[in-house]
Amino acid sequence: MQTLRNIIAALMLVGSLSATAQTVVEGEVEVVEVTDSAVVMQPIIGYLSYEACLQSLPDYVAIDEMVAGMKKQYDAEQKRVEDEFNRKYEEFLEQQRDLHESIKQKRLTELEQLLQRNVEFRSKSEQLLAEAREEAMRPLVAKLQQALANVGARLGLLVIFNTDSNATPYLDPTMAVDVQADVISEMQ
Repeated sequence: MQTLRNIIAALMLVGSLSATAQTVVEGEVEVVEVTDSAVVMQPIIGYLSYEACLQSLPDYVAIDEMVAGMKKQYDAEQKRVEDEFNRKYEEFLEQQRDLHESIKQKRLTELEQLLQRNVEFRSKSEQLLAEAREEAMRPLVAKLQQALANVGARLGLLVIFNTDSNATPYLDPTMAVDVQADVISEMQ
């Protein structure tokens, strides 16, 4: 946050200074004073939707399909273990009246353990899906980062903001430029 304050303070300082320009006319140097009202600044801030840039890459769809396929397999396995738990629980309910107390406790413990393993499996599968997606996205993110650096340098930008999740609800259009199309083009 302190860095952002420093950037804003520097921008305000640059905008409030008078400028001096030099022009060369047939070998002579002419110094021209430029007043505050005449200072025209080139935008130094860029902005884009990071997610939209990633989604523009052809590999993004393949990654989504790969993760969806993995999720389908995990969901099928989760359904299988839930069905197994439900079957064993129904059997227990039907037989519990006829079971000795120690056997009843043993089966209850088994059911609780099975339920706990099912919960752990669901949690682990969600973690594995997230890790697989992150790993698959790593080359795309690297490609986007390189495109951001190239476009930022080419346009002389100080910073490029990500507008996803309404992270930057307002950017002054005289100070900021939409670089999304440039970045997408750079990645192709």
